[in-house]
Amino acid sequence: MSRDFPEMIGPFLPERLLGKGAVGEVYLCRAPDGGPVAVKWMVADHPALRRRFFREADALRRLDHPGAVRYRAHGEH
Repeated sequence: MSRDFPEMIGPFLPERLLGKGAVGEVYLCRAPDGGPVAVKWMVADHPALRRRFFREADALRRLDHPGAVRYRAHGEH
């Protein structure tokens, strides 16, 4: 299920794996500006899972709460 540790995920430099599940893995990465970001990387590819992943990203994009992570971007790599 899990791929090799990615060298880059888009513009983000992975530092370590934070967790993984049936559909994806979450990495602690460095953004181009040097700041820390969490990147969720899909490891399962199925049309329904892909749609769910993008709905999740859209919901996070609309969320504005001090107790929640801040959305930066989503896309395909």
